[in-house]
Amino acid sequence: MEKKSIIKLLIGIILGALVFLGTGFYFDSLSKSKHIIFLGIKDLNGIYSRYLSIPYFKKIGGNFTMDSSIDFDLDSEYYSKQTDLESIKRYNLIRNLNNMNTSFHFVHDQSNKSLLFELNENIGNIDILHSKAYINNSTLYYKVFGIDSHYVNNGTSNYFESLRGKDALDDNYNYLFHFLLDSSLNNIDKKNISEENVSLKIANHDRKVHKVSIDINNKDFIIFLNNILKDLKKDKEANYIIKNVYPDLLKKKFKNKDIIIKDQYILNIYTTKFFYKPLKYEIINKNSLDGYSFEKNSNGGIVKYFNNDKVIYKINCVMDKNIIKAPICDKNDKKIGQFQYEREGLNITINYNLDDSINKYDLIYTSKFNSKSIDKKCSFKIVKNKVSKLNGSISFFTNYTKNTKIDEEIKDSVLYSTLKEQEKDSLNRLKDIVRERLEKNYG
Repeated sequence: MEKKSIIKLLIGIILGALVFLGTGFYFDSLSKSKHIIFLGIKDLNGIYSRYLSIPYFKKIGGNFTMDSSIDFDLDSEYYSKQTDLESIKRYNLIRNLNNMNTSFHFVHDQSNKSLLFELNENIGNIDILHSKAYINNSTLYYKVFGIDSHYVNNGTSNYFESLRGKDALDDNYNYLFHFLLDSSLNNIDKKNISEENVSLKIANHDRKVHKVSIDINNKDFIIFLNNILKDLKKDKEANYIIKNVYPDLLKKKFKNKDIIIKDQYILNIYTTKFFYKPLKYEIINKNSLDGYSFEKNSNGGIVKYFNNDKVIYKINCVMDKNIIKAPICDKNDKKIGQFQYEREGLNITINYNLDDSINKYDLIYTSKFNSKSIDKKCSFKIVKNKVSKLNGSISFFTNYTKNTKIDEEIKDSVLYSTLKEQEKDSLNRLKDIVRERLEKNYG
């Protein structure tokens, strides 16, 4: 996994947990009742597991082969009529995606500690991107066709060493998740925490509640992340998992240029005055005064998007068994859209629409999982000022088998340091090269 992806994952987990940790930090400093934090986390994990967790790899096992393809069927009335260079590039991109053949070949042989991933994207006989990544004997190799004539030895990879059981992927994730929660709790600076008793209307009821606030700013957040990295290095199990997947992360030191929080934010947690049961969560941009809130109720909760205390959108989420229904209303309580999420086993259906007279969005997503395949399809339409900016569908098809045969030749592989400067430059610019190819007019 790329460095940026790992960093985004860690930050995402940390930010997602801050709401619960803010409440928990207060409990810890006030009453030492850390178990309340974990009750909140358990509740959050319950929602995640019930609606979002898709344990594909548990179902498939450690030895499998996946062959996948993606089909695009896109159009844009808006970009087809524009004459500026950037719009022309975007319309070329849309047309090229429609004409492109995209395939993935992924072999995961846990028994023999071998892995192969091949990506092939082409338009007719024009290669957009053809690349391979191969793990063998704890070494990672890669090849980008058209740039590399041989496999490039990228050094040691202990990916399979980190998988110490059939459920290792889930076990590793769960350990890191809970470790990061604990580390985050311990590293929130007390100077960023404030609390007071306030009167507030929550779920249409006037209540006297307790308010805990956490200030979030760029400088303190970077210190916070660096302290978490220090904890990762000290913890034997967390260190082992990260080291075997992405060892360079443990050498990382965050700086202002790595993570930029341009504005300042305030995270508010409102609880009952006794027993401190969470009632409402709120995050506000202190510069723009835009914010989001979630008020809990017996059916689920109410999400609000607001600016300077004026509600712009309101979403009433009703959670029933494996279904989430959420009508979307404007500031006048007029229904302008609907979100519905339904899960049956590993199969998921999402329907979303919004029409506020200026913007119109329609989206339908389906995901079907069976013993031999995973099929996903997303259909959508985005309209602005009555003109379609983008519409169409994207379909994903995946078949998997237990066959894990890999036949790759690596005896003529080379070290990165031996590559010519032109090859190194092309590899460093690979994303730009692919984008340029996709934005080109092939007639």
